[in-house]
Amino acid sequence: MKQILYSILALLILFQQAYSQQPPDKITTFRLEVLPQYSTYFNSAGVSAKGQLVLSANEKYNSLAAGTKKGIMDNLLKQWQESLVMIQYGSRSELWGWDAGNGTALRIDTWDLNPVLPAAGPIARATAGKIAAHPFFVYLGGQGVLDSDHNLNLAINTRVGFFLLRDRWDLAWTFSGGVLGSIDSSSASTHQFSTGLMSKVYFPIRKLHISPNIGFDLQSVSYNSVEGSSTNSVSHSLLLGISWFVGQGSLDFGVRISKEVNATIGYTLMPRFGKKR
Repeated sequence: MKQILYSILALLILFQQAYSQQPPDKITTFRLEVLPQYSTYFNSAGVSAKGQLVLSANEKYNSLAAGTKKGIMDNLLKQWQESLVMIQYGSRSELWGWDAGNGTALRIDTWDLNPVLPAAGPIARATAGKIAAHPFFVYLGGQGVLDSDHNLNLAINTRVGFFLLRDRWDLAWTFSGGVLGSIDSSSASTHQFSTGLMSKVYFPIRKLHISPNIGFDLQSVSYNSVEGSSTNSVSHSLLLGISWFVGQGSLDFGVRISKEVNATIGYTLMPRFGKKR
């Protein structure tokens, strides 16, 4: 009887020793040996019901470029080729696998359980896209010009138009009204009215916040004196200019080349109306 008890006890001791010497499961080994190497990007590791390795990522991983992510997964999947790897960050997920043929990681799929849905339907989005591609604009301004003969020209200008190519090419209807006279003479002044078309092509240099431009305008001009006489003419001009975007608008310098050459400088205020532009 004692021999039987001793035999059972010996078997129990051998079983306990054999069990204690079994290696830990693979996920435990991964947590202890591999995961600490990538603690900058992943918070925890587990195994899903389907046997996939599930890594919980942080914001630093989420902000990485696609190429950088692939480099990290190339190294990580060399140490875990037991299953596919799912990376989770909030509602976003990525599914990675090991491409044995190329010896690299392969991103199989990405998805978001809470995608940002558009606020409007397809028709509204299409309409908004057309407006964004060809935005309208309204310009109101004024100018004062004093030439070498002491002739003073005060005028109010307006332009209403739209972009044929966004930020590149515009077309506008123009209207201006003003008063012409000499500061050396007490004679009556002359009223000037003009309307026409203006078009400009822009060459924005975004790093420097400047936009050189070139264009033309075609105007029908009417001069009316106080005595009742009037004259009409048609003029066309070549326009050259540059805008420097500062603050809430732009500092503009322009040259108008026609029969005479005129230069103007001014500041254009562009209201944002609460929207980032």
